[in-house]
Amino acid sequence: MEDLYFSIDKDAKNFSLKLQSKSWELNIHGWNFEIDLLQDLFKTNWADRKTIKVGKSANASAYWTIERENVIIMIGNDDETWDFAIIISYQILNEIIEKFYSI
Repeated sequence: MEDLYFSIDKDAKNFSLKLQSKSWELNIHGWNFEIDLLQDLFKTNWADRKTIKVGKSANASAYWTIERENVIIMIGNDDETWDFAIIISYQILNEIIEKFYSI
């Protein structure tokens, strides 16, 4: 898997998450309370089509789910007909959550 970098910024109400590799970049923006929803991501499963909606990118919703040890982030109008998706490791997700609560 390609090296992945991320940065996260937040103010009193909103967050901005940038996920980036050498060949692509994804920016997700949302409300701070939505990050708490990611704590329940382990209850999702792509095989069962269970997702959590957290943030937006390019005016479309970001849907998050688990598939084995990976986290899938899908961008689109819904979680069945999404337009773009990336896969990150569960470890990166944990790092994102830790960073969010430390700033």
